[in-house]
Amino acid sequence: MTAELAAELTAFVGARLGLAEAEPTAFRRHVEGFSWETYELGVRGTRAGSPFEDEFIVHRVPGAGLLEPYDPRPVFELRRALEDVDGVPVPATLWLDEQGEASGRPLYVVEKVTGEVPTQWTSDSFFADDEERRATARQLMGIAAALHGAPVELAPDGLRGSGESGFEVVELWHELYRRDCLEPVPALDWGFAWLDRNRDQLSGRRAMLHGDLRTGNYLVRDGRIVAMLDFEDAHVGDPVQDLAHCALRLFRGRTRQPSGLVPLGELLAMYEEAAGWSVPRRSFHFWSVFEAVYTAITQHRAAALFARGRTDDVRYPALGYQAHHIDRYVLDYIDAAEGGREPE
Repeated sequence: MTAELAAELTAFVGARLGLAEAEPTAFRRHVEGFSWETYELGVRGTRAGSPFEDEFIVHRVPGAGLLEPYDPRPVFELRRALEDVDGVPVPATLWLDEQGEASGRPLYVVEKVTGEVPTQWTSDSFFADDEERRATARQLMGIAAALHGAPVELAPDGLRGSGESGFEVVELWHELYRRDCLEPVPALDWGFAWLDRNRDQLSGRRAMLHGDLRTGNYLVRDGRIVAMLDFEDAHVGDPVQDLAHCALRLFRGRTRQPSGLVPLGELLAMYEEAAGWSVPRRSFHFWSVFEAVYTAITQHRAAALFARGRTDDVRYPALGYQAHHIDRYVLDYIDAAEGGREPE
């Protein structure tokens, strides 16, 4: 199956490049993420009589994924639009197979950018010292500010959460929770009830959001963030949501700092300096609760996909096994919001 898929993807890329005798030079699946299948593909052949060789990244709709339902076109078009936004480094977005003709499932291809991906688990050792963490945090917040400052009109039709208030994303995930999870989870029911009661805490701003802004979703080379990755949950909404996601306890790693970088107050100050507006702390609390709820749902959803025979990927029940930790985070974030304390 691996060789067959490599051949199918090579034929797709080779045809778009106009290559003769295209063949794969490398093929590897990245297993870090759960939202889409991601492959690294090397291709060589001849074009106009001259040798050609390059590497690409392929994002393919999974057989069973945590962000169902999938529609690759809005994500593809958003990434293309962001190539023209100053301050948001995005790999060049190349080709879309919307109908899945190449390999049986929809996919799109982007350029491969060289660099390293720090994760929340390696953030204590990846960065040389606190100054390097601080410099990276400042870059990340600058990128977030640039993305949030881009015209919302750049968002393509069909992008998730394109409503006026930003609360639509809460309603979307409430419906997915009720539809897809194996059984009710009291902590999540409480979380959604709290969010509904506190919907007036949104910032009132509308922006394009990355959707998974955090350490683990950017490439670093020579001390600089050279590419933002994983726009698969991008949507239009309240920009404070991106910041709350970046600071989730789940992504703090061994440093116990948001995204393994700097203390929360410092991170938000960096964003405020770059964006030119103050982050309402009530809004930050609101979105911290939601992001904990959302993350818990993806883990319960993973367990449900496995239990229903949709996938035999053993990572899915492992995620489900961890879900009770995130359920507890929901309660902790509500408690912090009610007490006006900084979310841990």
